[in-house]
Amino acid sequence: MVYTLVSDAVSSIARHRIKKAMIHWQRHTCIKFVEYNPLKHRNYVRIQKGQWCASKLGMAGGVQPLYIALGCLVSAIAHTKVQHQKLCAMLFTALNAPDKVFR
Repeated sequence: MVYTLVSDAVSSIARHRIKKAMIHWQRHTCIKFVEYNPLKHRNYVRIQKGQWCASKLGMAGGVQPLYIALGCLVSAIAHTKVQHQKLCAMLFTALNAPDKVFR
């Protein structure tokens, strides 16, 4: 599960696109997105506006920013199956790293 919080600075249009992308990933992968709850979750991804699309690879612990620029929102929904497989392989590798503990 990926605990997520979308920054208040993200526009409603961008939120809608992010939600569509999350639904798409949940349908086609083993990834499940859950809304962050500060009383329950210590580690989470904060999705926020950025001038580029970037995040750290793997888990940093605590809050992990995911910067989204408008171009990322369009391409996030338009991935091909090959791109999905590549990203899933990368996520699987990062999530299963022996030095990472996910809670």
